[in-house]
Amino acid sequence: MPYIKKFLVVEIDAPNLNSRYILIPNDWAILKAESEKIIVIAYPKEEECRILERIRLGEPFNPEWPRYMNVKKHYESGKQPVSSDSLKVRILLPKSSSETERRSLKPRFISRKLTEQRDSSTPEMEAPDNSGTARQRSKIRELFGTESESSTPPPTPTLGNPTPHDADNDCMSENEDGQSRNDVDDDNSMTDDQPTYEDTVAKANDLLAQLEQGLNSGLTACDKLVLQKVMSEQNQISNNLKNITLILRQLCMKQIENKSLMKDIVMKYSPNADIKKKIEGDDDAVEKTSQATKEDTETADDDNEDSEFEPDESKNYENSGHEEVDSKWTLKHPNPRKGLIELPGESGIYIDAQTFAKSHVEAHNVNKLAWLLFQGVFKKEALETCTLIGRDRNNGNRKPLHAGARKAVISYARRYGKNVGWEEIPVASVEKSMRNAMYKIKNY
Repeated sequence: MPYIKKFLVVEIDAPNLNSRYILIPNDWAILKAESEKIIVIAYPKEEECRILERIRLGEPFNPEWPRYMNVKKHYESGKQPVSSDSLKVRILLPKSSSETERRSLKPRFISRKLTEQRDSSTPEMEAPDNSGTARQRSKIRELFGTESESSTPPPTPTLGNPTPHDADNDCMSENEDGQSRNDVDDDNSMTDDQPTYEDTVAKANDLLAQLEQGLNSGLTACDKLVLQKVMSEQNQISNNLKNITLILRQLCMKQIENKSLMKDIVMKYSPNADIKKKIEGDDDAVEKTSQATKEDTETADDDNEDSEFEPDESKNYENSGHEEVDSKWTLKHPNPRKGLIELPGESGIYIDAQTFAKSHVEAHNVNKLAWLLFQGVFKKEALETCTLIGRDRNNGNRKPLHAGARKAVISYARRYGKNVGWEEIPVASVEKSMRNAMYKIKNY
């Protein structure tokens, strides 16, 4: 299919500007030469400023026209026509292949006059190609006579009247093989077999159908990819659940081991003979005591809570007279919920998991760990206003902290310190350290 050229690539010689290559509409070219080698472009007057601005800014070419710049050869002439209303330009000739070169020599493509002028100017039109070998280049002159030959105004090229530019462009078309052409006279321009409107519409419809089919196949592949991704995520979630189940099982086994370890520790180091007897003689009583501990953390008084843990080893202060005081309000987390963990040892005391972990990182001895756990178990206002066991020699009677939580925290801190190799500290010393720490933040 011949290619209809609607633009010309020209080298423009603008005033006070370097030579630039630009595209101009085909119908701007005057097909009448004022000299042998200079073609004058008659452009609309209102386009002058726009063309000069485009040249000054160096705007890029339309990507559809790169092949017209293959051979940057132009006609040269010492004789320059003078025109105040037009710019002087030189036509850039396209690069021709060997096939188009042979066809360009046939009289049916070029008029006799143009052929003679081409033969006379052939020696100065030869140039080496990219491979270094010299090859004959076909040059078509845009000459259709002089002013003396015709008094009529110069014709304007249209799509219906092919010009030598169109003939030169047809020589470059690689898709015109096999097409028939009608022989023309030596004085007439060549005629091209142009596609009809129906053929163009049919090809466009075929392209649209191919595009739609490609889109449909792409959507189907996309759906498959999405389905595969969803299945992969489901498998990953299933594997994660299995891993979590295994981790929970290991934690349960570890809890059982810790419980057995606690039993051994109590049997070996506890000074209370009653607790040892309970552990040795009546395991059911121990289970009932543990169950009662969980229930009493919600409803029982300090009196019941004191009976579920080890008795206070400190003999410096008395704890009588405060059995009926409800101290559950001092707990920061009285009931279990998400994000909390139970203090090890089935204590029924809950603490924030992050605070629990942070306490173990920052602590370096039993007293430090116990105080950090105190701050995570008890409310700030409770630590500022209450006393450790409810009786203070210097400040009289004050509300005590929750006895069960206090004993559970101290017991756990001592047990953990022993497991990690810290210095073993008696219960009384730990309580004294907690009491001193509470005095420092006391809000009197």
